[in-house]
Amino acid sequence: MAALNSEVIRYIIKSRNATRGAISFVWLLLMLPRLVEEPGDLFVWVNALLLFAQDTVAQGYKKIPDDYFETNARRISRIFVFSCVVFCLHWGLLTGYIFHQSSLEVIHISAALGLAFSTISGFTVWLVSKRAGQSCMVLLFLPSIVVMMMAGGLAHFITGGFMIFCVAVLLHDGNARSKNMLETLSREIRSSEQASRYKKISQLDGLTDIHNRRHFDRYFPLLMEEARHDNAIISLLVVDLDHFKKINDDLGHDAGDACLKFAAQLLKREVRSSLDLLCRYGGEEFVIVLNGVDEQAAVIIAERICQSFRETPAEYNGKKVHWSTCVGISTISPSIHDHSELFKKADKALYHAKRTGRDRAVHINSLPADKA
Repeated sequence: MAALNSEVIRYIIKSRNATRGAISFVWLLLMLPRLVEEPGDLFVWVNALLLFAQDTVAQGYKKIPDDYFETNARRISRIFVFSCVVFCLHWGLLTGYIFHQSSLEVIHISAALGLAFSTISGFTVWLVSKRAGQSCMVLLFLPSIVVMMMAGGLAHFITGGFMIFCVAVLLHDGNARSKNMLETLSREIRSSEQASRYKKISQLDGLTDIHNRRHFDRYFPLLMEEARHDNAIISLLVVDLDHFKKINDDLGHDAGDACLKFAAQLLKREVRSSLDLLCRYGGEEFVIVLNGVDEQAAVIIAERICQSFRETPAEYNGKKVHWSTCVGISTISPSIHDHSELFKKADKALYHAKRTGRDRAVHINSLPADKA
């Protein structure tokens, strides 16, 4: 168990085991004829309750946060192994009981299929612990083998012998099968991580390490649609560095790049990482989507951004680069029908801020009607 890293254990437990749910529902369907005759049959309902508890545990693995596996992989693995062993023991005893009762002959075939299907749990836990996987295989089949051997008759003896042969094959092939499954899982995990890495890179600005325009174009319409659907408030800030071309011309593009990186850091201080969206839109222009922020609060944040740039010069090669910024602001309202209109209004407010002296924040609603 210790040889497996936390990512492999997480994938095994969450992706493989948690797909097992609804066994209790299947059990009740199988036992429906018996329930029609005896609605209060404790045998049916107690086993349904036990299987439902196991379903709940299996589904609960899906809800464990991924980062929790990093520090608690061993503890979770032990709980997982224990739950699988309990499941195999219960299903093995249940199947043996069904084969023993002639009154349940109608579901013998279904029980046999369930027994075969349950070997998946054995192989799954084998990936985490070889000894537990072997135990699961034995616990699944042993009660049924004992019942068949004690029942008498050639048919039962052949069936019991076939089950012994199945267990022997499963135990013999378990190591090779689990090794192949681990190799497949490792490839799947590497492929998934690589795809996730590429996706993240494609949506990050390579210079400032914040989200890029592609990310903004993808998620801003969704945020806008969600806000309109929930009748929520959303404000948009378009931030543009003043006279940035002069910085590039006077100090060089390396200085300009350094300033853009520092600008991104200053803007990060003004956004709530879990609620707001900060992106580099292009060149020296940034956009900030403020969720749940009304017009008055958006103006305060924008003015704070202007003050921050004004009071915090960038540095390049030991030299301080004094700068300022303009911010255009717009807030969702009944007259704004989509995301593009909200952006156009913020951009128009930004244009007005530049025309009227720069180093300032302007909300579109503060402009005269003929300019808004």
